[in-house]
Amino acid sequence: MHELTLISENWTETQRYGQLFAENCHGNVVILLSGVLGAGKTTFIKGLAKGFGVKREISSPSFNLMNVYTGSRYKLFHIDTFREKSLSWDFLNLDDILEEPFCCAVEWAEHFCGCPEDLEKIYITIEAYGNTNRRTITTKAQNKSFLCKLSLVSEA
Repeated sequence: MHELTLISENWTETQRYGQLFAENCHGNVVILLSGVLGAGKTTFIKGLAKGFGVKREISSPSFNLMNVYTGSRYKLFHIDTFREKSLSWDFLNLDDILEEPFCCAVEWAEHFCGCPEDLEKIYITIEAYGNTNRRTITTKAQNKSFLCKLSLVSEA
């Protein structure tokens, strides 16, 4: 597993990182996000949606478990497991509803299980710095070239 850590100084940068992430995504991917309440998981996903060409407003699906957004590049499945504390791939019947190409972004990844082994999984942890908007965003992935590309475009 390879790792890339970036510092975000504010919500705009966190969202921009999500957008850069999406713009460099190829193929189906599952993004598993972790972080405390208010860390910026939904903000990151708003950036993902923008990078995938989604035009609609993005909101956290805390009460309905999943929102689906169609973009010009990808279909984004936004899952929030905060209220459930335990949710599985099979329970959501994802094998039957996912349309390619897709990105399945899961907030509160520690409460989610059963993701198929054959799908590319990227783990993102967002950590806050006290009462500031500064965040550490750590991305872990098997695909080293993807992380290298993200590193290069985030520095530009």
